[in-house]
Amino acid sequence: MSRRRYDKGDVKWLAPTAKSYKARALAWSTKAASDLIVALLQEYDTIQEVHDHITYDVEARAVLQAYIDKGYGDYIARDLFK
Repeated sequence: MSRRRYDKGDVKWLAPTAKSYKARALAWSTKAASDLIVALLQEYDTIQEVHDHITYDVEARAVLQAYIDKGYGDYIARDLFK
């Protein structure tokens, strides 16, 4: 019998120290949440600042909160999410 795959999301969010794309994901999100984060990167610098300015998208806040919980809140987001 084959293993059942569960839908986790469209975008896999990796730690900055991940060695390859096969690394374990910090979070999963939809493409819409990813697009919102990328749009806010144009205006704000750190992951914490982007997190603080998201008011209505719970999923995008959860993705950035996962990075903050791991200690990446002070990282420059533009360098991390290319």
